[in-house]
Amino acid sequence: MSNEEEILAALSTAPLETRRTAIEALSHRAAKAVEAAAKLLEPKATRLSLPSATVKDEGELDAWLGQVRGKAVEKLKDGPIIL
Repeated sequence: MSNEEEILAALSTAPLETRRTAIEALSHRAAKAVEAAAKLLEPKATRLSLPSATVKDEGELDAWLGQVRGKAVEKLKDGPIIL
């Protein structure tokens, strides 16, 4: 796209919500591709989903990190993990 008219024409071909959905899908597909690549390098690797949290101070961060570390150490007993 080389000018403002072409950009506006491209934007008018699909609603903004459709573009948001496409961007979210692309992000998900990229994450899946990274995981697939990791599995090629480490076929026995399994994914460890990290819990989300809102951390307000260093103490809460340390608690969250401790929780995640415990889960990771436990999962490592079964082989490599993908974080």
